Amino acid sequence: MHFRRFKIGHRTAAGFVVALAFILGLGLFSLKQMSAIAQSSAEIAEDWLPRQRVLGEIQSSLNFFRTQELLHVMAEFNQEIIDADERMKAAQNKLEGLMADYKKILESEQEKNLFETLTASWKSYLETHDEMIGLSRVKFKEEAREMMTGPSNERLEQLRKVYVDLSDFVASGADSAKGRASELYSATKELMIIAIALAAVITFTFALVLTRSINKPLKSVLSAARRIARNDLTQTIEVEGQDEISDLQKALAEMQDRLRKTLQKVTSAAAQVASASENLNALTEDATNALNMQNSEIQMAATAVTEMSTAVDDVAKHANDASEASQAAESASTSGRKQVGETKQSLEELTNSVTSTGGEIQALANQVGEISRVLDVIGSIADQTNLLALNAAIEAARAGEQGRGFSVVADEVRALAHRTQESTREITQMIDNIQSVTRKAVNSMTASNEHTHKTLSLAEAADGALEEIMRMVGRINEMNLSIASASEEQAHVAREVDRNLVNIRDVADHTAEGAQKTSAASHELADLAHDLNGIVAGFKL
Repeated sequence: MHFRRFKIGHRTAAGFVVALAFILGLGLFSLKQMSAIAQSSAEIAEDWLPRQRVLGEIQSSLNFFRTQELLHVMAEFNQEIIDADERMKAAQNKLEGLMADYKKILESEQEKNLFETLTASWKSYLETHDEMIGLSRVKFKEEAREMMTGPSNERLEQLRKVYVDLSDFVASGADSAKGRASELYSATKELMIIAIALAAVITFTFALVLTRSINKPLKSVLSAARRIARNDLTQTIEVEGQDEISDLQKALAEMQDRLRKTLQKVTSAAAQVASASENLNALTEDATNALNMQNSEIQMAATAVTEMSTAVDDVAKHANDASEASQAAESASTSGRKQVGETKQSLEELTNSVTSTGGEIQALANQVGEISRVLDVIGSIADQTNLLALNAAIEAARAGEQGRGFSVVADEVRALAHRTQESTREITQMIDNIQSVTRKAVNSMTASNEHTHKTLSLAEAADGALEEIMRMVGRINEMNLSIASASEEQAHVAREVDRNLVNIRDVADHTAEGAQKTSAASHELADLAHDLNGIVAGFKL
């Protein structure tokens, strides 16, 4: 539509301007015609009505004058004659004054000729009048009556004939002015009716076109809005024209396009969230399995530490036995060979115990190493969990209000992963300490084993030198004291290792619980992604 190229305000203003133009045109035309009618009315009121009024007074004065003539002729007494003379004189003066007034308003030549004829007839009538009244004054009543019915009456009829002609002329002029005014009124009335009808038709046509140019695109906009309200985004919104409704169509089309793109992004984000939740669930299951394995290994390490504590107690007991044997060797040097034999046997048992203890301590060191590797796995899982939680928080932030619950869960998972990393570092530090002490114990047991072998060699050579045996026995006693002290220290360290392993187990249990919560959160996140996909599926893209 060509109308759609203009703004609604401009179209409406144009309609009002057209209507105003018609109103102004009708007003100006009406004023012009009313002015013409007013001129015709003024012509009647100012020209013809005054003439008719003067002519009417002239006729009245003439009739009065004629009546006074009759009274004068019929009068018998002098006073009556005098009164009639006075009245006739006054009527004559009035009539001549009226004729003088009428002469002032003469315009056309025909009217002037008629008036001059009337004036001449009046003068002729007055000549007969003067003669007749003269006879009546001298009381020649019969002659006066004959003149009155004769020549005076003829002059009067002539005067009246001229008066009638002049009255007819004035009446004709008034009727002509009245006819012109009536014709002008009829023509004005017809033109006004035609102009009003034409204005009504044009105004109605313009209003109809203007209304259709507004209603039709408005219905299109309303239909598009209702389609969007029904989640139907498949239809393209056509934009026509350059008016306000076109701007509304553009805005609605832009809104639909942005809504479609947003829903597509939400669909993609929901798919990514579902995939991430599945990955998170898989990683959580792996972490749970690793934690279960870690708990098992920690239990084994605790058992090994308990066995090591028992072995350390045996070492301490053996050291006490060796010390008693050394004291017995010193007090009973005479039975040295017997005691040497017993010492040899005790040293052999001690050697076996030390060897066994060294193996157990080495096994403990190996178990501690395994624990360190498990902690590395836990640390790696915690790092992956922290990274996954961070990705989940980012995706939740992209999802807006729909991902707020998942964002809280992701923050909790990240905090739990952080605590797991902190606990893992603490346990790693403890394991490093345990490994250091274990290495020292291994070195000490190795040294004790070497000393025991030397003592055994000395005991075998004790046959030839009892004094050497006594010296070696003293040395063995010192070494036994050192072994007892080392055994007590090792027992203390073993108890520390046991407590640390219990702490590791508690942390592992807490981590397993967090992994279970993470798994539940990932399931909830998957359900939310599924619900979000269901909501988006309600839209037709």
